[in-house]
Amino acid sequence: MSVVPAVVKRAELGQLGDPVAGQSGESIGIWRTGNGLLFKEYKETAVLNGRPEALAHLVAVGRGEAPVYRADREALLAATSWPAARVIDAQGNLVGCLIPEAGKKFRSDTGKLREIDTLAQTDARLAAQGLPISRDQRISVCRGIAAVAAALERYGLVYSDWNYANALWCPDDGSAFIIDVDGCRAEKMPNICQSGWEDPLTSTGTPADMYTDRFRVALLVARCLTGERHLIGVLHALSNGDDQLIPGRENLLDMLWAEDRSARPSLAILRAALGGAGVRFPVARRPLPALPARAAATAHASKIRPSKLTTPASPADQKQAGPVPPAPQRTSAVLFTVLLSIAVLIAVAVGIIVGLHH
Repeated sequence: MSVVPAVVKRAELGQLGDPVAGQSGESIGIWRTGNGLLFKEYKETAVLNGRPEALAHLVAVGRGEAPVYRADREALLAATSWPAARVIDAQGNLVGCLIPEAGKKFRSDTGKLREIDTLAQTDARLAAQGLPISRDQRISVCRGIAAVAAALERYGLVYSDWNYANALWCPDDGSAFIIDVDGCRAEKMPNICQSGWEDPLTSTGTPADMYTDRFRVALLVARCLTGERHLIGVLHALSNGDDQLIPGRENLLDMLWAEDRSARPSLAILRAALGGAGVRFPVARRPLPALPARAAATAHASKIRPSKLTTPASPADQKQAGPVPPAPQRTSAVLFTVLLSIAVLIAVAVGIIVGLHH
């Protein structure tokens, strides 16, 4: 981390190399530099509201030497794109930062980053795609995520934007790598999240804090362990799960569904539970919401071998197959009514003819 000074002038970077990423979020873009690091250039709006001071603190954390935090610091430096230096312009204004690049093992053969959303699929879906992933792989990646999250919490830092895109994984060694951590703030920060990652106990407009992070880390980990993507499905998968297959599942339920957000277990406890430690302090939880009818039917069908006798045709299948024939009883009733009507008409006609002849 000390290969460059804590503060670097933009002009000192010289000619930038190939772009790694385009405009996204708070960044104009990311480029390779000649010193082996990446230059992340910020938008003008991204350097407001205390960003220079917050980034300086993160850089100092990475360069710290306090032995009491050594393990946490090493976890952050090894498994995140931790900012190595601030980059300023000629006037001393913050314009970006230097960060390490994720290793090649976090890229596929095509060069694309391995985002962790691959793991948020069931074993059956992954097998159908030719992507078998073992239980040990899932657990190992989740341990890596929890280790980073616990280290951030130990330093009193809030990340907020936990999601699929910001977490990378390697199938070979089951490691994880977290990006975009240069936006972390001490104690609280703007409540940044993507759709589907909202904390139900943190109202809109309320800053994100360590309790928000606990919820989102638990949701990310639980999605990767269960293969379920929707929150209700995740909750039921955890509730009905096996402790051997889903280590720390009770802790995850506590973090996701506690009555009181401040009662959510710490990220250090989650990290220990994922490692096999039987540590848990019971938390009052809300009743689980019922599964939607379709999801409940799917869960029930998964326990019964599908067949034409046990699996009703979907509306789309019925439409493709044509109209459903009426039940035999209904067909007989209709036929009887038609024949009776014809008989009445014939009788009336005969009566009229006879009347005319008389």
